[in-house]
Amino acid sequence: MDRSVTYKGAVVELVLARSTVHGWRRIATAVSAAAALALTGCAAANADTPGSAPGSDRLPDLVMIERPGLYPEGVEWDAKRQRFLVSSAADGSVTAVHDNGTLSTLDSGEGLTSTLGTYIDEDRDRLLATVADFAAVEDATQPGEAALAIYDLTTGRRTALVPLAGLRPHRRHLANDVTVDAIGNAYVTDSLTSAIYKVTPDGQASVLVEDPRLGSSNGLGLNGIEYDPRGFLFAAVAGTHKLFRIPVDNPTNMTEVVLPEPISIDGITRKPNGNLVVAAPFTPAVITLSTSDDWTSAQIVDKVAVAATDTTTNTTVRGGALYAINAHFAQMHEPKPVQAFEIFRVGTVN
Repeated sequence: MDRSVTYKGAVVELVLARSTVHGWRRIATAVSAAAALALTGCAAANADTPGSAPGSDRLPDLVMIERPGLYPEGVEWDAKRQRFLVSSAADGSVTAVHDNGTLSTLDSGEGLTSTLGTYIDEDRDRLLATVADFAAVEDATQPGEAALAIYDLTTGRRTALVPLAGLRPHRRHLANDVTVDAIGNAYVTDSLTSAIYKVTPDGQASVLVEDPRLGSSNGLGLNGIEYDPRGFLFAAVAGTHKLFRIPVDNPTNMTEVVLPEPISIDGITRKPNGNLVVAAPFTPAVITLSTSDDWTSAQIVDKVAVAATDTTTNTTVRGGALYAINAHFAQMHEPKPVQAFEIFRVGTVN
C-alpha cells in the first residue's frame, strides 16, 4: 500500500525498500521534486509481521524538524508529553519536536559541544544524553569529550553533568550512546576507547568493562548500546561490524553475537518481543534481528532500506510504531547547513 504525506503544500509519496524473509517489496517510488531535498529516503513500513499494530495507522509517517544545522543523532519518544526529543551533534542542545513541527528547546546546550545518544528513563522521568565533541570523529588531533547529561523531564532542567573522560585519562574520547537498567544505572559507550562506563542513580561513575574487542583500529569502536531486562547489555562495535552480549553482573564474561552478515550498527532499540532493531547507516538500512539461541547468534527478520544519502542513526518506539531519524551527517560539512531533518516511520513493534 502506497502512502503519501503533504509537506509545504507538496504531496510526497514515501519511498521504502523492504526486505524480509519473504523477499523484497517496493511500496513507493515517486518523490515530489518540490520536496525531494527534504524528504529523500523517508520510509514507512510494517516490521516483523504483516499488518499494523493497534493504533499505529493513526500515527504520522513523517515529522519534520525545521531547525537548520541541528544534526540530531539521538531520538526518543516522550510518551507522557506526546513529543519526540532529539539531540544535536552541532550545538549540544536537546529539542522537543511535536507532530505538527512545533519545536521547543528543552536545553540550549550551554557549556556542551555535542549531544549524541539519548535515553528516556520513564520510571524516573528523566532524559539521559551522552556529551561529546563530534569533531573528534574526523580529527585525530582532537582529544574529544565524554560525559553524561541528565535532565528532569517535568521541569526541563539539566540536573547533572557527570564527567567520564577522567576514568581513562590521557586517552581520546567520544561518549556515544546510553542505556539504563531496571534500577537506574546508566551505561555509556565511548567510541574512542574500549570502555563502557557505568553511572549509578546518584551520579557515581566507574568503568564497567574495558576489552580490546570493544575497540577498533578502523574508525569508531563502540557505538550503540541497549539493556535487556534479563540482566545483560547489547553493545555494538561499529568499526569491526560486531555485536556483543555483556552480563552486567559479570561483564568480563562478554560473548560475541554471531551476525548473519557484517553490520556496522549505530543505535539499538529492543522491541517488546525481544527482537533488536538496529540502525545501520552504512548499509544503509534499519534492520530487525531475532535469535533462536539466546543471542549466541542472530538472524535478520526485517530490513528497511533507506536512501544512500541519508544517515539513519537511531530508532525509537512510539505506541505500536517504530520511528527512525535522519541525522544528515553526510552533509554536515557542506557550506550551507541542512535546513530540515526527518523523523520517519519504518515499521511496527508487533
